[in-house]
Amino acid sequence: MIDSNGFQQAFEGRHVFLTGATGMLGTALLVKMTKDTSVDAFHVLVRGGEGMFTLLRYDSHADRVFQVRFWDRMHELLPSRIVDDLRACNRIRVLTGDITQKDFGLDKNIIQDLRSKVSIYVHSASSINLRAGLKEMTSVVVDPSLAAAKMALDFAHLERFVFVSTAYANGYLHWLPVEEGTRGDCVVEERIYPLRPVASDDNANAELQNIKEFGTTPEYSCLSHPFAYSYAKHLTERLLTRTFEAAGREQQLLIFRPSCIGPAEQEPVSHFEVAGSTPLTTATCAVITAIPGKMWCLSNLDQPAEATTDEVPVDVVVNRLVIHLAIGTSGCVHAVSGLSHRRNTIMLFEAMADSRSRWWGRPIVKWCKEGTSEERLWAAGKFYKIWGCSFLFQEEKTKDAWNLMDPVMKQKWPLYTQRDPKDTSDFAIRGQNSRKMLLSWLGKKHGRFGRWLAMLICPESPPSTPILESVALAATNSSRVSLGSCIDEKSVLDVAERSCSVAG
Repeated sequence: MIDSNGFQQAFEGRHVFLTGATGMLGTALLVKMTKDTSVDAFHVLVRGGEGMFTLLRYDSHADRVFQVRFWDRMHELLPSRIVDDLRACNRIRVLTGDITQKDFGLDKNIIQDLRSKVSIYVHSASSINLRAGLKEMTSVVVDPSLAAAKMALDFAHLERFVFVSTAYANGYLHWLPVEEGTRGDCVVEERIYPLRPVASDDNANAELQNIKEFGTTPEYSCLSHPFAYSYAKHLTERLLTRTFEAAGREQQLLIFRPSCIGPAEQEPVSHFEVAGSTPLTTATCAVITAIPGKMWCLSNLDQPAEATTDEVPVDVVVNRLVIHLAIGTSGCVHAVSGLSHRRNTIMLFEAMADSRSRWWGRPIVKWCKEGTSEERLWAAGKFYKIWGCSFLFQEEKTKDAWNLMDPVMKQKWPLYTQRDPKDTSDFAIRGQNSRKMLLSWLGKKHGRFGRWLAMLICPESPPSTPILESVALAATNSSRVSLGSCIDEKSVLDVAERSCSVAG
């Protein structure tokens, strides 16, 4: 059994190196591990610049400058009391760096120091822009991950290298032909699936070279990957596996696959989320801004109404990662809601549409088969092919871990969501988060008129007086075309995703 004493012993004397510390997952992980584990120190890589924050240059020491940026970010994301606790623990060392630079932009002396101290390396920094192309995904997902692995393998005391991937790295499996001619749940196991018919023919290095030379690969062009992001993650998983196998250290590699990460249930605070990091909240923005009428989406299910969405709260993701680190799990691990807590996609669309103003009308989801002309598809539907799917991600390794935990550990580190899959009350809060995103985007693009427009299509509460509804309806009918040109859900998705394009 895993008890509290054994759990704490697994982290005593350990140093953790973390990328993506200012992203949603990285922030939640840092808060939880500083509060509830005995890790000696956290070395967090923080990217500066990009005009996101004002940096106060107290002196010429670069670490000092970017520590200000890091703590500003923490104050933006978390309540002050939690940030104060993070500061008070005195175990967080902020390092200036960028995952897209050589050696992550770290000084040689700092790298040497990390080599002698770090035993757990968590690489969670990644682009989450689902609209980006394959070359861009390679530069911000594949290349930095390989550089991180190379760095980690030089660490003298490395025990575990964690690559945060995605369960949808295998999303293409849902679109493969089925022998029986029927399409239901797509079962995805906790293993790496080869893209070629014969696993021994897999040549991930050649795929990477093809991307750099030609911008694509046969494996990407011939299989229906949901987006370049998922293929980039799949390619990275295979490249990392080969890298660690070649070094004879495959037991040190943990490929961690969350599904759609959702707002927290409890920690660091209830409903914690970061704009652009929760796909269903971003999708809510797209549904709110969709022009009233039919929203055509792809589905190859025999019964599209049975499509499901797998979303898991970020604190459950964190708990699974920490527990698997404690027990020394290696290989692929899913962090998902699974069979018992998947949610019906149509039900979610209805909950998203509830955030729209009454006068704006209600869109209707319609399903079509693969091969349908892209001009017919709903703009957001072109980028979210998984909406018309039903995945059943296996989670046997987490079940095994759960059975090893004693009652006290289970209460402190819950590995499963407590949310009723039929309960959509959380979308009331998401609707307001979406409203803030729309106010910001439309305000920047169209000024005062844009903010007024955002408040009309997504009010703080549904319009309750006939007068307000009549005025809004008259304004809309008089300029329906111009309104549609102002509200472009493709642009909304792009802005939402770019707001958190590289976590950390």
